[in-house]
Amino acid sequence: MAMSKVIRVLEKSIAPSPHSVLLEHRNKTDCILFESHVCALLTQQENVIRKQYTKVCDAYGCLGALQLNAGESTVLFLVLVTGCVSMGKIGDVEIFRITQTTFVSLQNAMPNEDKISEVRKLLNSGTFYFAHTNPNPAAGVATGAKFDITLCAQRRQQTAETDNRFFWNRMMHIHLMRFGIDCQSWLLQTMCGSVEVRTVYIGAKQARAAIISRLSCERAGTRFNVRGTNDEGYVANFVETEQVIYVDGDVTRYVQTRGSVPLFWEQPGVQVGSHKVKLSRGFETSAAAFDRHMSMMRQRYGYQTIVNLLGSSLIGSKEGEAMLSNEFQRHHGMSAHKDVPHVVFDYHQECRGGKFTALAKLKERMIA
Repeated sequence: MAMSKVIRVLEKSIAPSPHSVLLEHRNKTDCILFESHVCALLTQQENVIRKQYTKVCDAYGCLGALQLNAGESTVLFLVLVTGCVSMGKIGDVEIFRITQTTFVSLQNAMPNEDKISEVRKLLNSGTFYFAHTNPNPAAGVATGAKFDITLCAQRRQQTAETDNRFFWNRMMHIHLMRFGIDCQSWLLQTMCGSVEVRTVYIGAKQARAAIISRLSCERAGTRFNVRGTNDEGYVANFVETEQVIYVDGDVTRYVQTRGSVPLFWEQPGVQVGSHKVKLSRGFETSAAAFDRHMSMMRQRYGYQTIVNLLGSSLIGSKEGEAMLSNEFQRHHGMSAHKDVPHVVFDYHQECRGGKFTALAKLKERMIA
């Protein structure tokens, strides 16, 4: 299903007046004025100045204002979604993948391409998603409410508070929030990860099934540069994956998480293959962060099982994995979280040669 462009951006750059930009929404009578690093909401009566502006572009949505340092000053860009692809609908909610963004400078100056090229490349990478709710909702999930893409179905039943771990453009909302703009109604929320939505059949009934993986922004980074945990207990490459099925107003869901081993460790080196595992802090320091991570996981996800996929012995495992696995088990055994099952499954050894039938052993051990 196609989504229409509901956002329009207009610009006035006639000297000696200060450079200003208007942000309009097709379904709203008011608009937002950006001028001199300040923004304000203009009512329909106040928007008589519109005829002084010329259109810059139309967009599907706005991600917010990106603020970048430029020497001793800062520059602001309005970030707009100008290309997106539908991943499918669940009730009255449609999930879109962002494919193209446009940056509009909020200063009377040419955009500094070096400043924004990497951000644009990231946003256009095909890993960012947003949800659109039909203004005329049909029966289904999220009826009469704005769908928060940062929340899995389980958490959505418990709270309406956005999960900032998966709210990737949160800092782009700050500039507008500072001036009292209702960001919920003007800006999009984006998550980073992957989304797949399919129609499935349960007997004669039709259902919608989705697998949504959300990458946390709390400790993001490239694979070998960011490992382990930080002092707050957030781990690198943390992903929450939910499998959810909607049928006849009922919802069934299953959530699993993955992430880096919650200890202080790293893999220094430049060349691939030279990255050796190294513990960067002692046991006591790691123990405090390990406890914060486990407590956080228990609070957010309840009952769970740790599945340790690292090599459990020096034979048949990559160098350093056995040491890291043993250290992981030692911290778990000496913590206040010994009641959480810890299943060690040497993935490289058990599934060597593509023998994925061995995963049945893992399932048996988890059930036991």
